Amino acid sequence: MLSLSIPEMEIHMSNEPIALIITSEGYIKPFKIIARGRYFIVNTRRFKGIYTVNNKYRLTWGKTPIYMYAAQETNPIDPVLVDLLNQYKKSNKLAQIKRKDIKHGSRLRILKTQMEASEAIPRLIEEGSAKEDELLKTIDGVKGAIEKRVEDLQKKHNKNIDVDDEQKAYILLKHLKTGNMIDDTEYADFTNKMTANQLSFEMLVDELREKNIVTVSQPLDENVEDFIQDLGAQNAPDLAGFVQDLRVSKKGLKDMTAMPVKSFMSAGIVFALIIGVPIALIVVAGNWDAIEKMISGSGGIKLTMPWDLANKGGFILGLRSLLGI
Repeated sequence: MLSLSIPEMEIHMSNEPIALIITSEGYIKPFKIIARGRYFIVNTRRFKGIYTVNNKYRLTWGKTPIYMYAAQETNPIDPVLVDLLNQYKKSNKLAQIKRKDIKHGSRLRILKTQMEASEAIPRLIEEGSAKEDELLKTIDGVKGAIEKRVEDLQKKHNKNIDVDDEQKAYILLKHLKTGNMIDDTEYADFTNKMTANQLSFEMLVDELREKNIVTVSQPLDENVEDFIQDLGAQNAPDLAGFVQDLRVSKKGLKDMTAMPVKSFMSAGIVFALIIGVPIALIVVAGNWDAIEKMISGSGGIKLTMPWDLANKGGFILGLRSLLGI
């Protein structure tokens, strides 16, 4: 659940773009973006990091540009596209959306433009099966090559030589990447999992096989696919350059750091003033005669509420007298 505690007036009146950062606990924290392109958030209890401005996902609050972020992500999010992604998950009855579901949904969208809808899903399944067969042959070939290499080394050195799962995984993943059977993102993901001991070699093989099994029946919207790619895209050299600029900037860290938006007046007070002042004027105007009598000592006030004034004509006349018009 999101916790909304936002200084609406300050955002509405801001001359600078605003970042709304959604924390992992569900809080929304507003920051004023002073720098352009990339900026840094620091000195918060819940998060800190480098964030990127992308006008493709710019929203507006009145005339103020707004960018929304998940605290853990560098790039902005679009709540409308996030909702479409959630609908994609529900329509395909997925417990969670995996990278393969994005790829298959994208491929299904293309196939449906090339053939009858009834033919698209069987074709997608057929393509997945063919890729799985090719993958299994490649895995068997690499495993055989590793075993042959170990056997040769054992004979050469006349001793037992062991190849651990991480070494075997690296050889396999490198071969699959070279053959374009996995992309750069998959290669990095699987390599990181092996390095962190999250997968054994056999578990890696199972995950590789699973990525070709089709579990979607609905295509993925092209805008959602673009959004996912933008969200996951991080330019490491650019980020490193930005960090270096933070260190050597003559202007200093402050000019590259987004500043928290602080409320000079709570939203509740602003709302009360907006609603309360007109009501107060109506009440005073409707009882002006009684107020005059009270001041002169000849009577008291019997309050007339706004909804009682509609047929009495007291509102306009009384307000004119009160304002001197």
